[in-house]
Amino acid sequence: MSYSTRAEVRAMLKDDVLNTILGDAFREDASEREELAGPVIDEAIADADGEIDGYLAKRYQVPLSPVPKVINKYSKDIAIYNLFSRLGISEDSEQKIYLTRHDAAIIAIIKNITKG
Repeated sequence: MSYSTRAEVRAMLKDDVLNTILGDAFREDASEREELAGPVIDEAIADADGEIDGYLAKRYQVPLSPVPKVINKYSKDIAIYNLFSRLGISEDSEQKIYLTRHDAAIIAIIKNITKG
């Protein structure tokens, strides 16, 4: 069970970033981009959820069910970070917001949720 879905993460991405996330030749066909991006997004979610579970397992039975809304948000934020970090995120780039949101999610999980 995932804490977020492909559709939720995809909804957070602008259409024009899919080629960037795929990281290779430009694909003009939108359906081809979506098809290729799907498994990449799924992997980013799985990695995000594994990271979340790694912290939560110290205190809670994982995976959480039902999924609290805040964990859903953190899963999406970390998954988006995972997608952009495949190419590297510079501190002075406009993608830095994804690093900031990732770090905020991890801090919130470690400092707040795992301590009850």
